[in-house]
Amino acid sequence: MGPNQFISNIEVAGEEVEAITEVVKASIEKTANPFTMLSTERDYEEARNKGTLDEYFSRVLNSQKAKEYLQSLLGSNVKIESVQVLSKLSENMSEIEEYDKISGRVYHSKDGAKIIIVAENSNDMNEAMGTLSGEGYHAKMRQENGMKDSEAYASYFGDRIEDYYTDEYGHVNGVLIADGTQNYTKEQLGSDYENDLWILYHPLGINHLAIYDDESNKIYSFGEPTPVAKEIYEKLKVKRKITIGKAENDVLVVV
Repeated sequence: MGPNQFISNIEVAGEEVEAITEVVKASIEKTANPFTMLSTERDYEEARNKGTLDEYFSRVLNSQKAKEYLQSLLGSNVKIESVQVLSKLSENMSEIEEYDKISGRVYHSKDGAKIIIVAENSNDMNEAMGTLSGEGYHAKMRQENGMKDSEAYASYFGDRIEDYYTDEYGHVNGVLIADGTQNYTKEQLGSDYENDLWILYHPLGINHLAIYDDESNKIYSFGEPTPVAKEIYEKLKVKRKITIGKAENDVLVVV
């Protein structure tokens, strides 16, 4: 091994130690699974190493370019229905809850993810690209891993990308070209991870329906319990109340 190769190996080892340190720190701060966080770190490193981050970084960002970036970043397996760069002054913004306070949000539907970022709520292009990346990562974690709440990992992924841009380019004051109109009604947008309803039913058609509301942390159970619902009960460490003589369409609320 020559001296140049030895120096290169030392540098790689140093980067690996730094990455592991970031993963451990984030896992503790965010009370997250360290193995999933390490997987998130590897996803970031892959995007960085294959050049996606540099290829799409510039001083100008519009909705079309934002969607192209996310599809390249996340891969073709992640279904992205639309990406919109919006302004607080774009028409139809009232359909988005707290649009004046959020930097970005992802909505989920059967057709894929609808992702929005609000131009005025990012301080620079670095932050806008980090926000965009994090919202896209929510979609990846939900579609590929079935994860309903991926905030810890998505925020880490977005922060790593924002930090990369800052380290490489400094703080870049770019231009976000906002669409004139937000394209969806509240119903068309779908659900977001912060306010989600899971509708559960038995795959064999047995007479049972359960709805789990993430926001209230309650299960609304219709009919008899099934293994599908039982998994949710066990996950939340709650028990279904047992009742006798109730009609099947009575609502049982499990707190």
